[in-house]
Amino acid sequence: MTEQFVTMKDGTKIFTLVYDGGFDQTLLMLHGGPGASCDYLRYPAKLLAQHVNVVLFDQRGVRRSDAIELEGFDFQILIDDIDDIKKALNIEKWHVLGHSFGGLLALLYATKYQADVETVIFECPTFCYSDSTNYVIETIKPKLTEHGCFNAELSHAKEHSLSGLFSVLGKLPKPVVKEFYHPFPIHDGAKVFQTAFSSEESAKTKVFRELVMNNTFASENHFEKLKQLSMPSLLMVGEYDAVCSPKQQEAFASGVVNGETMILPNCGHTLHNEIPQVFIEKVLEFIER
Repeated sequence: MTEQFVTMKDGTKIFTLVYDGGFDQTLLMLHGGPGASCDYLRYPAKLLAQHVNVVLFDQRGVRRSDAIELEGFDFQILIDDIDDIKKALNIEKWHVLGHSFGGLLALLYATKYQADVETVIFECPTFCYSDSTNYVIETIKPKLTEHGCFNAELSHAKEHSLSGLFSVLGKLPKPVVKEFYHPFPIHDGAKVFQTAFSSEESAKTKVFRELVMNNTFASENHFEKLKQLSMPSLLMVGEYDAVCSPKQQEAFASGVVNGETMILPNCGHTLHNEIPQVFIEKVLEFIER
């Protein structure tokens, strides 16, 4: 595994991890958050790298990558960064896997750069943040009510989509939030890569997160773009995931011509770290098929 900074066409430097085993196939893994950094994907990447080349990176403005410009931000910048990384690494075509917010980026990238994508895999994605926000609130309402944490502020968070939800969740007791967001423990191997952000990294990433959360594009309905996917596509959702709603799952099933859906039991939002061996097996099986 090598760590490097890849320079985008506008000069921005993106922190990138490359697991190059000399294989014929390469998998790009896009982190979520927004702003979580790629470190939480290092454990599944390490396992996958025994079979395919794997590329991870911190999105522009996140953790070790250069700060994002406040003026003129739009999602197109994030999508074109993926293309710049692909070209810089001299990769002709690759498989793309997006987790959570990374699933939305994977959709946007795969529809714009279809010729560069062999397959696309969505792990507990959001294709519409306003819908995901509503689903999260409805899913966790019974649990929060049980703990005496549900209040009017949370119910009104729907009106402000992602930014409103994050604002309220940040005020809840951490054990309560963890109980619904990560209902199952992560694998011991994944805990090694859970490192804290420095104060500088946190401040920089906070700017990125707020730009994304307050951008109306993220909350728009992107279901129509699913119909544009021409490559084999896989939707993987945990049985207890609170982000990819049944409505979004149905949009995928009815919209993607060459699509397949897997609902995996006894796991939540982070399949890659909750059931890593099963996750690796399903991803490799799909890529090879």
